[in-house]
Amino acid sequence: MNTEATDKAFKIMRLQEDQMVLKFSHSQYTDKPRVITDVYVPEGTPVEDREFHW
Repeated sequence: MNTEATDKAFKIMRLQEDQMVLKFSHSQYTDKPRVITDVYVPEGTPVEDREFHW
């Protein structure tokens, strides 16, 4: 989630051996927060049509 804050409120929507889905509120570019659903997979997992950034 790469944020400077020391804490972050999030909800784990699904947790499996090969996938974790989180939902959290984010307001980086505006004062109005929006809810983001993010999917995390183990490093090196092939994901079609997806460019990863660090």
